[in-house]
Amino acid sequence: MNTDTGNLPPTQELVLEVLAARSRLGEYTWTFPSRFVPTLRALEQAGLIWWKHGVIERTCLAGLTDAGCEAVLFAGYTVPAEITIEWGVRHGFGDDEKVHNFGSGDEARRVSSMIAGDYARAGQIGKPVCRRVVRERWTEYLDDWEQQ
Repeated sequence: MNTDTGNLPPTQELVLEVLAARSRLGEYTWTFPSRFVPTLRALEQAGLIWWKHGVIERTCLAGLTDAGCEAVLFAGYTVPAEITIEWGVRHGFGDDEKVHNFGSGDEARRVSSMIAGDYARAGQIGKPVCRRVVRERWTEYLDDWEQQ
């Protein structure tokens, strides 16, 4: 953590550490219990995070601002993974439920929505769906791994 954040109260430091760790994993938000609202407000006033009330009662969703990223992540940091969104259509019933994957990109999103509409017009359950796909970078491994 950057020295600029070293004088913060422990709870504020902890929130920043959690958000920094999530950011390193490619997750840019985290849910906190609403008892953290005073901490979140203080960090928001410092310009380090943004936050809002969560969808689930008594929760808050928070993420780092650009200034927060600068404060807690070293310069030039990039997420060690490629993150893409894949689009598809869920169709069928019960055990026969399937997802047809159309891939990633704007065209795949448009097609998944269009096909879901076709399923619905045909009287079948069809819902557009998406998922985040995280592909980690290839990592060199030590030769002693081969001997184990």
